[in-house]
Amino acid sequence: MVIVYQLLFGGGSENWEHIKEYMLNKYMLNTVLIVTFTALATAIIGMSLAWLVTVFEFPFRNILKWGLMLPLAIPVYIGSYTYHGLLTYTGVIQTFLRNEMNISVNQKFFNIMHLPGVVFIFTIFLYPYVYTVTRSFLSRHTSSLIESARVLGHRPAKLFFTVIAPLARGAVVGGASLVVMEVLNDYGVVKYYGVPAFSTAIFKAWFSMGDLSAAIRLSAILMVFVFTTLAGEKIVRGRRKYSMTTTKQRSMVRIPLKDWQKILASGYGLFIFMLGFIIPLTQLVHWSYLSRDRLFSTELVELIRNTLFVSIVSTAIILVVAVIVANHNRLSTSRLTRLHSGAVSLGYSIPGAVISVGVIILFVGLDRFLTPVYRDWFHLNKTLVLSTSIAMLLFAYVLRFLAIGYNNVDSGFNKIGRKYHEASRMLGMNSVETFFKVDLPMIHSALIGGFVMVFIDMLKELPLTLILRPFNFDTLATKAFEYANDEMIHEAAVPSIFIIFISLLLIFILQRYQSRTRGKVVYLKMNGIDFKYRGSDELILNQVAFGMEQGHILAIVGESGSGKSTTLRVLAGLETPLSGEISVGGKDFYSGKTNLLPEERGLGMVFQDYALFPHLTVEKNIMFGLEKMRRQAKKKRVDEMLALVDLKGLGKRYPHELSGGQQQRVALARALAPEPKLLLMDEPFSNLDAHLHDKIRDELESILRTAGITTVL
Repeated sequence: MVIVYQLLFGGGSENWEHIKEYMLNKYMLNTVLIVTFTALATAIIGMSLAWLVTVFEFPFRNILKWGLMLPLAIPVYIGSYTYHGLLTYTGVIQTFLRNEMNISVNQKFFNIMHLPGVVFIFTIFLYPYVYTVTRSFLSRHTSSLIESARVLGHRPAKLFFTVIAPLARGAVVGGASLVVMEVLNDYGVVKYYGVPAFSTAIFKAWFSMGDLSAAIRLSAILMVFVFTTLAGEKIVRGRRKYSMTTTKQRSMVRIPLKDWQKILASGYGLFIFMLGFIIPLTQLVHWSYLSRDRLFSTELVELIRNTLFVSIVSTAIILVVAVIVANHNRLSTSRLTRLHSGAVSLGYSIPGAVISVGVIILFVGLDRFLTPVYRDWFHLNKTLVLSTSIAMLLFAYVLRFLAIGYNNVDSGFNKIGRKYHEASRMLGMNSVETFFKVDLPMIHSALIGGFVMVFIDMLKELPLTLILRPFNFDTLATKAFEYANDEMIHEAAVPSIFIIFISLLLIFILQRYQSRTRGKVVYLKMNGIDFKYRGSDELILNQVAFGMEQGHILAIVGESGSGKSTTLRVLAGLETPLSGEISVGGKDFYSGKTNLLPEERGLGMVFQDYALFPHLTVEKNIMFGLEKMRRQAKKKRVDEMLALVDLKGLGKRYPHELSGGQQQRVALARALAPEPKLLLMDEPFSNLDAHLHDKIRDELESILRTAGITTVL
């Protein structure tokens, strides 16, 4: 930035005077209009979809929950030429209307190559920034607030405006600010649609006019837009600050929608999902099929190799730098630590065209400084070495995307704090050993998340790569844009599909990995359960609803006759409720359409009286639920269970030959042996002497923690 601004206040060229007099107002107006309307549209769509998916239950909700994030896998410049191809005279829509419906249409109604079309493209492919941030906030912080507002008589529509909108404002503004940064960074959409904006003006001044001074001045004005946006975000976020009165947040119990409401919610979500992902992806797959001879070309292999090389190398450098800086900031008490985090985060807010200007000036200056070294040490006659190499592009990538990697790594360090590091140092390890043996393993999830996010952004990056790539060096992104710009739409689809496919694959891997390691989804869910015994008018269970995460232990406490055992029996399928829903691990056990039998649910249960079969030995009791296993596997599993509950050597005994505590552990081993999805324990301490309660309780908790089984008792 210093290099860029040092030429800003010098004498202006003729090109700059022409731009300032005739073109600058148009650049400014178009940029302001695009940014304003895109921010508003993405905020409305993203927040409304997050509200629907988080708070309400309706058809296709589970699909939309993740599907509405997928448009981020499609770069906006690819989306722009895809929709143009769909809507042109020879596109599939007009062709169908002419040939199949015999309808002649006015071309102006299908023309998308204008400013409103640019806003549409940005909106439909960038709204997931707002949707993702807002949905995360709503799912974590608003469950009890929504229920409280409903109890006080507010309908969902009213509480949205009175409670949710004010609280979620920070999340919405944060997501919208990311959208604005993406819009200001874009070159492909406005260039392809022919809408004059600052990014296209910088390219034109530099490459068409050869006027670096004019490009620098345009970059400076664009930076004013960027800093104005960031300052506006701080003002909007900071005008009113709210914080929760408690950190204990419950899982959201969603509100079922009525028939017509279900149709509207599903239709709205599916419509946006179709526009942002299904329709463009389908069209690209069709075009790729038409150009299928290019799928096996050496050119495509080289494009993939170049793309993977620059993405992997840059991502690795970014993560190394991010880990070093974030770890230093975590352990240091210096006042400079805040400046460190601010400095590494600045690059993402600067448009790629502006970074390119500064990086080229820097590397050309370095080349001039190092010319004697090139000549005397390496015997090179060239004066431009670094500025014509891949190193310049890698350097720019690191500058631009360091913030993404740093934010992920810093978040990982913030979660673990300093206590594990300090404990390791107290146990004799030095700081280096602690870093590699303690700190790094504990932030592996943040590292993987940072790698995926940085890698995907680099796959899609266009302005930096177009300007800074070495001669005859292409990536999937640049080749797709070049083909589209030359109206070779079918050929452009092939590299575009590979960008999308790699992005989707990485997103899928990240989601699966996080779902296994995070364990923060609702694993067991009971919602609206009513139950009464046959012949009785009294409801034993009245609208029982709760959820729990996988691997946790939940204790249901209440006086005698309050329905504790009945709740477990309903969960196990031994009793059938009157209404409600039960699901475990995403599988429905009971609903309006489903009622699985006890033997179909895959649960384990320790009954109040243990219910050990008196005619079977301990081994055969444990083996009773292992019918589908082979004999050798059964024997191995029984030995594992006896070791787990510390009953080795007692396998040949009968239940009556055991103490009460030993009988309980046999019942527990029998329930755990088939590896159930969920363990139910009905008053496990009621048959024990008072002096054994604490001892057996501690032993039981240790066993359950070791087994890692989700338990309700």
